[in-house]
Amino acid sequence: MATCPSDIHFLRGQADAGNTQAMSELALRYLFGERGVTQNLDEALRWYTTARDGRGLFLVGFEYYKDTLTGHGGSICDVHKAVSAWTMAADLGDRGAMVKLGWCYQHGVGVECDKPRAASIYASIPKPKGYTWRIGVCYLRGEGVERDWAKAVAIFQELSEARPAQAYLGWCYLWGCGVGRDVAKGVQLLNGAAAGLSGSGKAKVFLGYCHERGIGVQLNTKKARELFKEVASNFAGQPEALGELGEYCERGDCGAPPDKRAAVGYYQMGADAGMVLVLTATLSSHTIGWLRLPNLATGVLQRA
Repeated sequence: MATCPSDIHFLRGQADAGNTQAMSELALRYLFGERGVTQNLDEALRWYTTARDGRGLFLVGFEYYKDTLTGHGGSICDVHKAVSAWTMAADLGDRGAMVKLGWCYQHGVGVECDKPRAASIYASIPKPKGYTWRIGVCYLRGEGVERDWAKAVAIFQELSEARPAQAYLGWCYLWGCGVGRDVAKGVQLLNGAAAGLSGSGKAKVFLGYCHERGIGVQLNTKKARELFKEVASNFAGQPEALGELGEYCERGDCGAPPDKRAAVGYYQMGADAGMVLVLTATLSSHTIGWLRLPNLATGVLQRA
């Protein structure tokens, strides 16, 4: 049903008069370009900011970031706008924005990489704890906090109903990080986390690693590549899981044996899916982070 122009004028008048509900409604219309207005993310951001609407700021940040991923009018500048929106939303207590903001600082996306700050953001997310498995990853890898595999395992066990937490718990059992090594149990957990339509992309990547190396399963490089390709193609924003596996192999981290040749291969697979990984000086300096930007896919593995 078409919206009467007078309805927009009335809504704008209410927003100008300080009605926060009208501000959020007007911002929502600008966010998706509906009910009498054309899409304008900058206007949506302006009105959500004025209304101090944390959930709205999270959503507009996601739209900026999504534009960058798809290349539909997006640019590198949109990443910075996304971070700005998520920062404001996180300050207002929005859990989703806190997760996204922590991820940005963890990987240097739109901001300078700051792993201690990322860990601090993850740790500050209030209950319920559905997202705080990410602080477990920080303890697992020693990123921004002192490495503590036992604490990581405790977090993953507490939150094992979350598929990513179950995936990381499986990885811990696979290598004996913080628990007694039990390859069969590790693979079982990974299979559970990867199962179904809601399966974890990270679990699929870790399973691909198992099939590629014959760890707990029959060696099957074809199956491994299928899993890697599935993640790169079907999991929005998760080609970086391949980059994460590359990090484990490069550093010999969390039980995975050091293998820089394999690490470059995983980075390249992520890059082929549009994950831009900028390397400067040495391979290990990739810790400045990565971006999945198909519209900037040239120069994926740049070495100074």
